[in-house]
Amino acid sequence: MPSVLQFGYGNPSTLIDVIGQVIDAFGLVGDATPMQVGKQYLERGAGIAPRVVWVPELSGKIGPPTQTGYAASVTHSCDVYIRGPETGGDLDRFKFAYALQDRIISGLRRAASGHIEFGDLKDDSPAGVDAYGVDLAFRFTYQRNVRNDPAIWLLPKATPDTTPPRQILPQRGEFPDDQFAQDGVAADDIALTGTTVPKPFDDG
Repeated sequence: MPSVLQFGYGNPSTLIDVIGQVIDAFGLVGDATPMQVGKQYLERGAGIAPRVVWVPELSGKIGPPTQTGYAASVTHSCDVYIRGPETGGDLDRFKFAYALQDRIISGLRRAASGHIEFGDLKDDSPAGVDAYGVDLAFRFTYQRNVRNDPAIWLLPKATPDTTPPRQILPQRGEFPDDQFAQDGVAADDIALTGTTVPKPFDDG
């Protein structure tokens, strides 16, 4: 059997690379379960079974790198909706849905071992309609580091602004009763007198 690596997913770099490797792995093992990517495929209805829908980035985030030499880390998120085949029996519906779910989980671990974290699992089957199969849904996150772009890093760094910060005084009208004037202009009817109080000498 040809290796999944021949499909260009040897080192997954984004969430889509991970999903792509799992989809290709299904084809290599002869599993023809339809796969769709995007929230536009989440409509429920009779006659759509079995299938897997991947919905990326509902709650992803960017943070500091986990290793030196990288620009940042990205934690991708993905919701996976799995509908098992219709079998006619309640127990078998769940049995086949779980089997499909387990193959998806195995594919994710194979694609990005050590970078995947799984979340909650729930029954997402449609209610109140005559629909096929059982739906299972779970979320996983995939964390990766973002490489420093070599072309970008050849450019000079931005020159730090060494100009002393300008003191911003309150503007006239910013406070009740117009107590303060505009920048550098004394407020009306306010006199400031500087005083100092000598500190007692302590020869002790």
